[in-house]
Amino acid sequence: MPLRLSAPQHCLVTLTCLLVLLFSLPAFAGKQSSDSALQDGYVGSEQCRTCHTDQFQSWQGSDHKLAMQHATRDTVLGQFDGSELQYSDTTYQFFQRDDQFYIKADGPDGTPTEYLVLYTFGVDPLQQYLVELDGGRLQALPVAWDSRIENAGGQSWFHLYPEQAIDYKDPLHWTGLNQNWNFMCADCHSTNLKKNYDPQTESFDTTWSEISVGCEACHGPAQKHLKWAEQADADNTSDKGLQIQLNSATSAKWTLQPGSNTATRSQTPDEENQLAHKQDTEACARCHSRRLTLAEDQPGAPLEDSRAVQLLGQSLYHSDGQIKDEVFEYGSFIQSRMYHEGVTCSSCHDPHSAKLRAPKQQVCALCHNPEGYDSPQHSFHPGSSSSTNTGQSKASTVSKNPDCLDCHMPNKNYMVVDPRRDHSLRVPRPDLSVALGTPNACRNCHQKQTDQWAATAIQSWLGRDARGLQTYAEILHAGRSGELDAEQGLISLIENQQQPAIARASALQLLPPYLSQTSFPVLVSALKDDNAMIRKAALSATESLSGGDRLALLPPLLSDPLKRVRIEAARLLAAIPVEQLPAADRQRHTKALEEFRQAQLFNAERPESHLNLGNLLRQQNRLKEAEQAYRKAIRLDNRFSPAWANLADLYRQSGHEKRSMATLQEGLVTLPNDAGLLMAQGFARIRQQQATQAQKSFAAAVAAAPENPRYRYIYGVALRSNGQKQAGLKQLEKARELFPANAEVLRALLDATLRDQQLQKALLYANDLRHISPPDPQLEQMIQRLQQDLKLH
Repeated sequence: MPLRLSAPQHCLVTLTCLLVLLFSLPAFAGKQSSDSALQDGYVGSEQCRTCHTDQFQSWQGSDHKLAMQHATRDTVLGQFDGSELQYSDTTYQFFQRDDQFYIKADGPDGTPTEYLVLYTFGVDPLQQYLVELDGGRLQALPVAWDSRIENAGGQSWFHLYPEQAIDYKDPLHWTGLNQNWNFMCADCHSTNLKKNYDPQTESFDTTWSEISVGCEACHGPAQKHLKWAEQADADNTSDKGLQIQLNSATSAKWTLQPGSNTATRSQTPDEENQLAHKQDTEACARCHSRRLTLAEDQPGAPLEDSRAVQLLGQSLYHSDGQIKDEVFEYGSFIQSRMYHEGVTCSSCHDPHSAKLRAPKQQVCALCHNPEGYDSPQHSFHPGSSSSTNTGQSKASTVSKNPDCLDCHMPNKNYMVVDPRRDHSLRVPRPDLSVALGTPNACRNCHQKQTDQWAATAIQSWLGRDARGLQTYAEILHAGRSGELDAEQGLISLIENQQQPAIARASALQLLPPYLSQTSFPVLVSALKDDNAMIRKAALSATESLSGGDRLALLPPLLSDPLKRVRIEAARLLAAIPVEQLPAADRQRHTKALEEFRQAQLFNAERPESHLNLGNLLRQQNRLKEAEQAYRKAIRLDNRFSPAWANLADLYRQSGHEKRSMATLQEGLVTLPNDAGLLMAQGFARIRQQQATQAQKSFAAAVAAAPENPRYRYIYGVALRSNGQKQAGLKQLEKARELFPANAEVLRALLDATLRDQQLQKALLYANDLRHISPPDPQLEQMIQRLQQDLKLH
């Protein structure tokens, strides 16, 4: 079986593995720009005080108001009194000089350097500090002040990565791209932010109209609204001069009917009701989501026009949709039954003070009758009235009475001391913990018990396993794990209109390895779905299709109303000669492709954007320009391995094998344990007929990424090709364990076991292959022969 270098992926970068979002508190080197603010119609929050006194006062002292501030004696919470913090080989020092605040930290080359603190970032439960590096970059320092009270463990300095030893060579070092305020944090901690990155000088001139999150960050520029208020224009009362309409809280009321335990939402006309619900939630989602920003925000435009919200990826969410990495609230909330019933963020949170509308558990009572829910009959635990549950065993007794949030919105700590609640508002499912290893809220209190204990307790209370709206844990788990029957489950989830769109889109994201004649029509249908998140996921799933299939399916999406969908369609059609496109679609493709290019240039300070541009240029056979784009990505971050790999493959494509190998060697000097580069090096050595050396590269790649089934597969084939049959077979078997539904691996195993006369194993792999493959007469005949041979033996 020949070994070939797989084609590079040309995918819109999601940054899920490449970015570490310190959303609670990072920074930037910026300044206020009243000129740009006036041009954009931003007037400042002070202009709102006169007419909206109560709202303005609520906003004072809120986390939004204090999201970012100039560093002064009034705003700095940390003790800059000569204190020190030891971290690995670095000593951080905090001191004042001339009424200014300084932190001594390890600089870009590891040298201890004094830095002037320009801004504070956040207030509760921690405060970070921003300093300026060259090129207008504001960077978030890796040490923060724990602002909690001393009795709660606060009032001290701590490092944000306490379990690691991060130095200046690490991608997460505070001086690097991933702690840069201008890109990572600025647009959500200030109002009317203009990043203003210049790719030519590789510098920022970032500006804002208001340093923190002001009224216009949510409501949009208010200049026209002020004119409306001054003129009291009776003919223009529909929008009141505002580009963003946040009407859900006032256009719908929640009423608890007699005899009901749950309030119902008053209904306005369906389209208006749904639009208000979506606009209100998306206003918060612009910041309270894990996303990639594609363009400067246009007030009033749909979320997906400027943000690419991340799906339920394995590194971000557990298979049941519970939070894993820091994903903020939106991706969880849109999984919830409450969201689908019309609840918005402002139903529970006062948008001006950013506090709950009622103390903790009482906020649930705004819509849920406490008599029905805050009781042992519902929770099977002592209620707030201190009543006891006689059916509860002694082993299940907890130290405190649990409340709604403990069970349905469990906490997880991020940034060491910052607990964030899971907003999917789900029913605890310890039975899924037993089956899939997902967390469950029960164990947060019953820490000495097991998942099985909790599952058994719920089974005994209910007479069945608990259930809720979200029913996709097993399906997403099967898709992630490569189970043989995963395809049918993914199909059922994609087609299930009752399940959250983000879960259906996540199933589409998992579909490509299983795509067959059965699931292909489902993919085609998803390209026309009403939800943009699903259309985008379906588009990305067509990556594995032939150019002809994409040409037949994707042109209509070039005129999609949302930019995120249009640019993905344009990218996937870029490799097809424009003359093959229908004449009516050529101009739309050119326009959407330019939008894709602009989306990359918007984040031109990031190597991922230049990788994407290089891939596009390569598809267009503009190889010299593609080389320059890859080189630009490497110059921005020489630890970004995809740029090294794609540049090397570009040289291979151009017939420059020696230059390709030299590029890989250069990348491996910086990234000696990068599995992707080691694998590419192995292929290069195969092409140069250095089989023994190639095998060493493949072995090193497997050692660096032992859970990657494709690397195991390639290594296994290489071993068998070099005569190490049993060692190769073991690697192939391990690849199958990691992803059982991989047809390529199963065919290699079938071939290997037939050659080794291991007929029982060969029959097993043949049956697995039949399970995931389209009908194949030759495979059926092979299975019959194997069955006959085994009977004879």
